[in-house]
Amino acid sequence: MSRKTPRLNSLTSLRYFAAAAVVVTHVNPFFLTSALQREATAYWYVGVSFFFMLSGFVLTWSCSWQPARPFWWNRFSRIWPLQATMMIIVYACLWDFVTHPPNAVGWILQPFVLQGWDPDPRVYAGGNGPTWSLSCELFFYAMFPLLVRLVRRLGPRGLAISAAVTLAVMGLVPALVGSHVSAATYLWLFYYLPGYRIGEFIIGMLAARAVQVGLRFPRASVGYLLGWGWVAAWVVFTTLYTRTHHGDPVARPFATMLVLPGFVLLVVVGASADLAGRTRLMGAWLPVKLGEWSFALYLVQDGIISVVTRDLTLSKPELAVGGWLLVVFIVACTAVAAAAHFAVEKPAEAWLRARGPGRRAAGDGRRPPEVDGRPPGVDGRPPENAWTGPRHRRTGARFLTRA
Repeated sequence: MSRKTPRLNSLTSLRYFAAAAVVVTHVNPFFLTSALQREATAYWYVGVSFFFMLSGFVLTWSCSWQPARPFWWNRFSRIWPLQATMMIIVYACLWDFVTHPPNAVGWILQPFVLQGWDPDPRVYAGGNGPTWSLSCELFFYAMFPLLVRLVRRLGPRGLAISAAVTLAVMGLVPALVGSHVSAATYLWLFYYLPGYRIGEFIIGMLAARAVQVGLRFPRASVGYLLGWGWVAAWVVFTTLYTRTHHGDPVARPFATMLVLPGFVLLVVVGASADLAGRTRLMGAWLPVKLGEWSFALYLVQDGIISVVTRDLTLSKPELAVGGWLLVVFIVACTAVAAAAHFAVEKPAEAWLRARGPGRRAAGDGRRPPEVDGRPPGVDGRPPENAWTGPRHRRTGARFLTRA
């Protein structure tokens, strides 16, 4: 069964800020001149955490209770075509096979978006490096049909307890395990491993459920001020920590946990504003479009960085002329991302979705279901309370829309 849910344009707009933050983290050694600037932006990899949390929120908010197979196919159609395209481009045109010899396991896992499960950095960070996060997303999608049934049963108290337990596990496990594993294993376990990163996805699911049961932030301007204020305070704290600990950074799982409340606040505020019809700037055409291009931006940026910093043989001193050039670089990456969105991402997604499971037309030759013991109307239209849409293959139940 499905009910139409309001579109949350503000959340789409916020996606662009997260993608741009990841780009800044990857290129800050080349474009930023001072150590303070590089230290302040070194933690912006948490944009990936925002994506994970937002993914859980949006999927829970828009859940249509469709069968698992069509849901999985639709998510595969969303993420796989562009990542496969970029994987081919990177290996065919940009990869340095002398410095980074091919890894057979990586070549097997990456087409199936499973590289995050391998602890070898040549595997999880090989090829188009940012796609490691898609192996996390694929795991989240696999678990979502089960998790959403559990989350939908929770009331306010259950949501608070579940969030506290999730955060406790996310903090305690790295603290207890950290002293017993190497630095490389620690990084993989608590940054790249999908089994750990699902905690951020669950937090997003719980936040969506809280909004569904009535949580609102009444004044969007105040909420955004508090949310961005939290993120700004987090940037100041992490930067000062690095500078006062002789360059040692905050461990990645704890840096993520510290900023996560600010991310949740921003998403809840954005959803509240959309539901109240007060989107204003965040619901405008340009921010929404930038958000729609953010997935492509995330996937194309590594290849563009490779071209600019290696294939054009530009060194750090030649590029590090100030933050203004970084802005130009992000704008250029965004333009390429928009082209990839319209040329590859959307057409391929539409083509695959049209050929997925559960796409048979309603008039497939089967007898329409009886309603309240009565057959459908003699004029060919369904009765007022009949369900229409494709049938489930095994049960014969209809999904998606109500007449």
